[in-house]
Amino acid sequence: MKYYLIAGEASGDLHGSNLMKQLQVLDPGADFRFWGGDKMLAVGGTMVEHYRNTAFMGFLEVIKNLSTILNFIKKCKKDIAEYAPDVLILIDYPGFNLRIAKWAKPAGFKVVYYIVPQVWLGTKAAFMIWTNIPIVYWLSYLLKRLFSENMDTKPLTQGILCSTKSWFSSLILILNQSTT
Repeated sequence: MKYYLIAGEASGDLHGSNLMKQLQVLDPGADFRFWGGDKMLAVGGTMVEHYRNTAFMGFLEVIKNLSTILNFIKKCKKDIAEYAPDVLILIDYPGFNLRIAKWAKPAGFKVVYYIVPQVWLGTKAAFMIWTNIPIVYWLSYLLKRLFSENMDTKPLTQGILCSTKSWFSSLILILNQSTT
């Protein structure tokens, strides 16, 4: 399968590299294209952009580099469309990845959020928008609890939520589901 991963910081690079290693075990023909870092690059595949080039922190830095950020988003969308992955795996990095998810899902790409952005801990409304994107890995019990509460009122339309113990099994199930 063709996997496109997007990680925007060092922790995402670490988690992405571990995921890539596990995917290679189950899918020896895995082809990776990614935005990440040195750890993901060491696993193999094609790095499109290093996270050091795309990380902008703080309100003023984001405003100052807004045109650069928008160009990165445009570049990423174009690259995803040209690569045509079997699955797009988003790793944290909400400022960027939520914009990519908003575009990719209606464009027909299978989207999986591997590690949910911590910003979703702050408000239920923020992540209810994205209930059609499978969530594969929870960072904390609190986040699990928040999702579980929302599952009672508005269940996911596609995919499944899972505990950290079953994240990889759930990812494989999601990858094998149809995109409809």
